[in-house]
Amino acid sequence: MLRARVTSGFVFVPGHSHDPSTVEQAGARTMSSWRLRTFAIAVAFASWVIVVPASLATEQRETEQDKVGSIQEETAEAIVAIKQYSAAQRDQALARAKTLIEELDVRIAELKTWLDQHWEPMQAAAREQAHDTLSQLEAKRADLAKAYETLETSSSSAWEDVKQSFLEHYQTLRGAFDAARSEL
Repeated sequence: MLRARVTSGFVFVPGHSHDPSTVEQAGARTMSSWRLRTFAIAVAFASWVIVVPASLATEQRETEQDKVGSIQEETAEAIVAIKQYSAAQRDQALARAKTLIEELDVRIAELKTWLDQHWEPMQAAAREQAHDTLSQLEAKRADLAKAYETLETSSSSAWEDVKQSFLEHYQTLRGAFDAARSEL
């Protein structure tokens, strides 16, 4: 049976050369190899820590940009459709208009949630601007609600004017929301 003895971190095996220079060289190679491995692992980990969050952030921005682009396309299509509805197609126009309003309400709620989450670190001037911006959005949203009610109750003869008024109010609110989102 082979017995090994460990001295000062080196292994001495009976029957093998124990020349101190050979042992030191082997130890230096082992130590150098260990340092190199540790360095490689540290570099790999650091790269992962830096690259993964950056790529996730990039993916999130791209996903949000795709989402915004998709919403803008759907909104444009809905506006065109509402413009083309005649008084006889009032129910379809109202359903489409209600969907536009609900989607914008969701976006405004998301903006409010974001502001709530980021309120504490905001400076006083930024808080005041955010409050003013939200107040303006709420006022424009109230105007849109009135335009929708008028759309619901309008006569066939006033349909085109009322429909145009609703679309103008919607586009005003949408523009204010887009501006608020980019400001905040």
